[in-house]
Amino acid sequence: EVNNVCIIFLDIVGFSRMSLELKPIQIMDMLHDLFGRYDNLCDRHGVLKLETVGDAYVCATNLLKERDDYSPGDEYLHAKA
Repeated sequence: EVNNVCIIFLDIVGFSRMSLELKPIQIMDMLHDLFGRYDNLCDRHGVLKLETVGDAYVCATNLLKERDDYSPGDEYLHAKA
């Protein structure tokens, strides 16, 4: 049993439209850069990256190791990091 877990789903709004307007290499570069930023945020805040599928990024907090000082939402991810 695991308590105080937060599953985070990140999805790019307008990705389907964007993918019609940009070249495939531009899409790959954008996803590589964005997911790299998310990876860095996950590492910095102890968030476990679970999966990437297309333009979706899934991660979880407090899944493997419970912390006494934790409350769900402590590790808020945003693209500005």
